[in-house]
Amino acid sequence: MQVIITASEIQKTYNRVFTVSWWERLFGIASFRFADAEYKPVNMDKLREVLEQDKTDQMVYTVDKNGNPLEWFDCDNFTAALEGALHKDYETAAMPIFRTYVLTIQHALLTFYYDGEIFAIEPQTDEIYWLPKGEWKLSLVCG
Repeated sequence: MQVIITASEIQKTYNRVFTVSWWERLFGIASFRFADAEYKPVNMDKLREVLEQDKTDQMVYTVDKNGNPLEWFDCDNFTAALEGALHKDYETAAMPIFRTYVLTIQHALLTFYYDGEIFAIEPQTDEIYWLPKGEWKLSLVCG
């Protein structure tokens, strides 16, 4: 039997990990935009395989002549590029991996639901790490 994870189950976990309150959801401070109602569980071996094959982490973060970050290829662009690579593969496209914007650190990255927890993928390095409860404030999860 194939395991299916519902978007509502995933959102409950994001609410717990990011400590999203009812009023943050009400006023749109934290919002969720799930493209699908159901997802397949993350296969970590397959995820790592696609990350290894993709070269987003080797792209250059844009800076001006003084070394200051520019707006046109920064964290949100790395995130979109890696999300696209993951969605080109039928298996990883079905996994609950989402573009995520974090208020507390003003950063975009990918996050995913795995075994009742939330993990992050840093698109600039391909690092995968667990997100402890309450560390970050969420702005948007979509995908």
